[in-house]
Amino acid sequence: MEIDLSIATAEKLSSYIGTRHHYSIGIPIETEKSEQRVGLTPQAVSILVEAGHNVLVEHNAGLKSGFADNEYINSGAFIVKNEEVFNTEIIFKIAPPTIEEIGKMRKHAIVFSIAFTRTQPEEYFHLLIKKKITTIAYDNLKNKNGNLIIMDTLCKIIGNACPLIAGEYFSLANDGYIIGSFGGIPPAEIVFLGATKIAETAAKIFLSMDASIKIFDCSLSRLNDIKQTLGHPVYTSTLYPETLRNAITKADLVIADSFYRTKDEYLIDEELVKKMKKGSLIIDVGIAQGTKIETSRPTTLEHPFYTKHNVTHYCVPNISARFPKTSSEAISNILSPILLELAKGHSFDELLLINKSLRSGIYIYKGILTDNFVAKKYKINAKKLDILLDFSMS
Repeated sequence: MEIDLSIATAEKLSSYIGTRHHYSIGIPIETEKSEQRVGLTPQAVSILVEAGHNVLVEHNAGLKSGFADNEYINSGAFIVKNEEVFNTEIIFKIAPPTIEEIGKMRKHAIVFSIAFTRTQPEEYFHLLIKKKITTIAYDNLKNKNGNLIIMDTLCKIIGNACPLIAGEYFSLANDGYIIGSFGGIPPAEIVFLGATKIAETAAKIFLSMDASIKIFDCSLSRLNDIKQTLGHPVYTSTLYPETLRNAITKADLVIADSFYRTKDEYLIDEELVKKMKKGSLIIDVGIAQGTKIETSRPTTLEHPFYTKHNVTHYCVPNISARFPKTSSEAISNILSPILLELAKGHSFDELLLINKSLRSGIYIYKGILTDNFVAKKYKINAKKLDILLDFSMS
């Protein structure tokens, strides 16, 4: 991989790289009720074990993703108790670590996970900082083109899931309704809030079913991009209140993603929900990062639906966890370049110098906050990662 010389000189890096580094690596079971994915698959674990790293997997950590303990054992991992997993140097999780889990971690640990930093409580950051932990947010990892490499993949999974969820609901409700257009039957009306990757993926499927699609966003450039990508005549609009209200009241299905607008402002308030079609469905895919719908509240995979004002809501925060094996394999595959560099014996700091994508995910480095949004929100001092790395390599 190409070295980023804006952070360290070649001389610094060559003098830093010496002996091979071996880590203890932990993969805990996910404790969030709806989270069924696992931090790394057995295939990914084998890469690390073959390189001499010690991988500890909590008992049944991969069971809900279709990976039995024996598969991890065959990959060279050790099956251990919860306390041992969190006493490792590097931890691979899916959901953000809980306050209790942070308490179990050793000082100076390195944690890979989804983070959702914009919605975490202040205590979360103070505990990580106190333990001098380094954190990598999957939802911030970007490639050289600035695309969110893990989240874009998970969004594609969610986008594929939305037609399945809608089809499942409508086949059971409304006396067996099928989304689509047939002779003499008008097409289903589907409204997207946010011209996002989820909307793009789901809209392609709905268009193949001859559904009527309307996409709303506050950004003209995003609307133009999605229209061009879909390559199909779809209705797009910025957020004109009257136009949006008319579309929502006629919709059979509303898919709402989170996207920037203004804080604490609902695009669909409770009064508008009351005017929606009886038996219509809202899938709030952005619920984890701040909903745009006043009647939305988080649900679980066990109990995903509830009805308010004759409108059914599906508000599972982590829809991709409904497909845990696919999601777990996708995440491990995307992480494979990082795992392969670890397998070469690089230290974590060396990886940060080598891998620009990995740096994009850092929001706390050795107990020092590097995320400006969090710093401003909670009035915590933050420093630039480049400066911290340069100092660390000195």
